[in-house]
Formats: sequence, structure tokens, C-alpha cells
Amino acid sequence: MKRPIFVPMKLRQTCVGMIHKFVPPKEVIMRGKEFQKKKRQEVEKESKEE
Repeated sequence: MKRPIFVPMKLRQTCVGMIHKFVPPKEVIMRGKEFQKKKRQEVEKESKEE
């Protein structure tokens, strides 16, 4: 059985909800910002290469 590449939004939301229960909100926000920064840097690198 192949794992679907597309992850349903409901599944993603439950995962986020579970993480929120265990990790303090401030940490979640910090991680989110760091993740967004990394994503932005990757996108900028790709656009510069083009």
C-alpha cells in the first residue's frame, strides 16, 4: 500500500493540535517563525539561481 503524498488538512490540523498540547505556545510560535525564515531563504536562493 502506497502512502499518499497529499496529506488531508484534517490530519495536519490534528497533528498541530497534538503538538500544541505538549509544546508551550511560545515555543511553537518561535519554531514557526524559524521554519518560515528557512523556507523564505530557500525560496530566495531558488529565485536567485533562476
